[in-house]
Amino acid sequence: MARPELKPTAKLIAIGVLCAAVGLCIGLFVRADGLFRVVADALSPHVEEEEKKKEDDPHAGQTIVAVREEAARSLQLKTASLKKSDYLKTIRVPGFIVEKPGHSGRTVSSRVRGIIREIYCSPGELLRPGDRLFRIELTGDGVVTAQVSLLETRQQIDATKKELARVEGLVANKTAPPSELIPIRMLLERFEKQGELRRKELLVRGLTSDLISEIISSGNLRDEFVIRVPGGQRPALDGQLALAPGDGNTGTDLAAPLLADEPDSRPEEFTVEEINVHPGQSVAPGDQLADLAWHDVLAVEGHAFERDVEAIAQLTKHGWKVAIEYGSHDEEIQLTDLDIKFVDNHVDEETGTFRFFLEIANEEFHSTTDARGRTFKSWRFKPGQRVHIVIPIEEIAGQFVFPREAVVQEGVDSFVFRRHSQTADFDEYEAVRVSVLYRDSKTVVVASDGKLTEGSRVVLNSAYQLYLATKSDGGSGHGHDHPHN
Repeated sequence: MARPELKPTAKLIAIGVLCAAVGLCIGLFVRADGLFRVVADALSPHVEEEEKKKEDDPHAGQTIVAVREEAARSLQLKTASLKKSDYLKTIRVPGFIVEKPGHSGRTVSSRVRGIIREIYCSPGELLRPGDRLFRIELTGDGVVTAQVSLLETRQQIDATKKELARVEGLVANKTAPPSELIPIRMLLERFEKQGELRRKELLVRGLTSDLISEIISSGNLRDEFVIRVPGGQRPALDGQLALAPGDGNTGTDLAAPLLADEPDSRPEEFTVEEINVHPGQSVAPGDQLADLAWHDVLAVEGHAFERDVEAIAQLTKHGWKVAIEYGSHDEEIQLTDLDIKFVDNHVDEETGTFRFFLEIANEEFHSTTDARGRTFKSWRFKPGQRVHIVIPIEEIAGQFVFPREAVVQEGVDSFVFRRHSQTADFDEYEAVRVSVLYRDSKTVVVASDGKLTEGSRVVLNSAYQLYLATKSDGGSGHGHDHPHN
């Protein structure tokens, strides 16, 4: 009679029971260490074979990537000889460019009452002291009356001098007593003093000494004037402006002269920031006509929190300088070796920050000249431009300093690439695990703990791409057998 065929489920149950029985027998009759010895003896040939391979392979335990010359050019790979250096840990605080208070701007105001007849300047135009700005026609009687008074006094002086000469002739001929000269001389002295006062009045109203002399010699009144770029604190009306003593200007006027100990304090070039009037507009004394700017030197206003006060105070003690960073994030430019001039004594109640200031020398960025010969200049630093101020806080001495793109971080590990060997066809770079002491947006400081030595050739950029290349070798741990193109 045929044996009954087992169902699949029954087969599985039977196999399971058989395996359990075998395991029970082994557990009852074979010691645990004996079982381990049996398994070890079975695997030992394979382990020994792997160990022998590692001994024969000089790259065992290393992560090496081979890079051909074409790949290096494509990556724009940069290398350098490694050496220890000092590095300053820094903090970055926000800031922006501002005009230097009281020095960067000039306001041209009217000193007479009149009507603007012509404007000679344009916004953005580069001007120098003495260049024309506006032509203004007088409508007030102050300047005209002062001119009339000066001419009248001058006529009285001339008449008195003639009378004095006539009487002196009579006295010389002994036809008149000498006592008659006394009242005439006293009258002449009084007229001369009046004339000097009239002259000073016109100087106060903005006329130059040369222009006053021209009015006296010609006997004609001026009913319009040209306002020019100031050389001191005030604009002058027509003529040359007042200069420092001994600089070649023979006339004098009331434009503020330079101090003797500040021979270079007068700006030489202005740019027209804004024109506040238009032709035909009536102006009065004190009205603002234009705003000029002198942006050769500007200030940087920084905002820091109270916790940063100590760091700023330590700058002078250690002789450290600050820097500013400006430009787009990928093309940021740093201006170094700057000093903080002063720290504000007030804290902003809303933001909890305090202000501090430093000065920067500006530089020409772009200039053009039009068909009329007018020059328009653009400066590199402009008021309102945002920057970052880099402040040193601590020195890290005797370590290795890398660009940020030279260090790869994967999880808790960090790697740099050191040149392992060099052949005619490709260079081999070894990934070295390092200890990072400090990291910022541009720099990584690596500990000199013996894993890297001075003089080694290291990669300065594209380290992440090299690290990916090591992973593309299928986890073999080294890529020297497979150069990357």
